[in-house]
Amino acid sequence: MPALEISTNVKIDEVHLEPIFSQASDAVASIIGRPKNVRGNRTKKRSPGTLRPVAARRAEPSEPTDALPQADARRSPPSLSSHEAPVVAALKMVMVVLKGSVPISFTGTEDPAAFAQLISMGGINSVVKRKLIKSLGDILQTHLSIPPTRFFCHVIDTTAGRPPRPKL
Repeated sequence: MPALEISTNVKIDEVHLEPIFSQASDAVASIIGRPKNVRGNRTKKRSPGTLRPVAARRAEPSEPTDALPQADARRSPPSLSSHEAPVVAALKMVMVVLKGSVPISFTGTEDPAAFAQLISMGGINSVVKRKLIKSLGDILQTHLSIPPTRFFCHVIDTTAGRPPRPKL
């Protein structure tokens, strides 16, 4: 799963963040060649011995019911603040973190600027880096008014330099 972390000195309290998250995850997924989400990729059935996520497990008769968390029907689900992505965003295969109001000095000034760090397991080469930096720079300019000349992106491929593993 690629992870993109963007820090900027722009205040993001009044900015609608969903388009930034959506466009950034779309750009990273399409340029690197990773799936954006897992819904379309679940074609295989689970074998009987595989584990299911905790939320999908049901209490078995042999399990004590007091050990399982009980839902309180009177409580409403917690509301999300403007900086939290909806629950559906947890299914995306690209993680995007956006931090605003971070003290940043770039070229000796505190004009709007951003620093991004993208970490991926494979799929990175010089052409991909250029496309990512251009695309992310355009997104930041559109939504946060950060000029591409005041945007720095550090791209890390965690598999770089490793010999390819044979597939079994």
